[in-house]
Amino acid sequence: MDQTVKPNEIILVDNASTDGSLEIVRRFPSVRLLAQDSNTGFACGNNLAINAAAAGSEWIALLNPDAFPEPCWLEECLLSAQRNPQFDIFGSKLLNASAPLLLDGAGDAYHVSGLVCRMGHGTPTSALQGSE
Repeated sequence: MDQTVKPNEIILVDNASTDGSLEIVRRFPSVRLLAQDSNTGFACGNNLAINAAAAGSEWIALLNPDAFPEPCWLEECLLSAQRNPQFDIFGSKLLNASAPLLLDGAGDAYHVSGLVCRMGHGTPTSALQGSE
């Protein structure tokens, strides 16, 4: 992940992968690896990483394993936080990797029944003009 702003620390939670990726991660001593014995799930993995972050961390960026961040992603997130100090959480525009003119999603929507769906999935990015 080549970024214009380097993170203070990188924590990777491995949820019991079996594809050999642990051996690759271990080649990077700057990455703190939290290898799990079982798949704890996405939310639990994020919580493990957050709890392991340095005590003085002002911001924590969470990135899915299937994400491909643009080189200025982290810098833009931090700039948004500086420009909008009234907010404590931010999200990124998620593009479909195989069709980058379409959104992969804009967060989750929860129905009173408990069903969850991805908001904006498949929406053309051109529909976002002026809202970014």
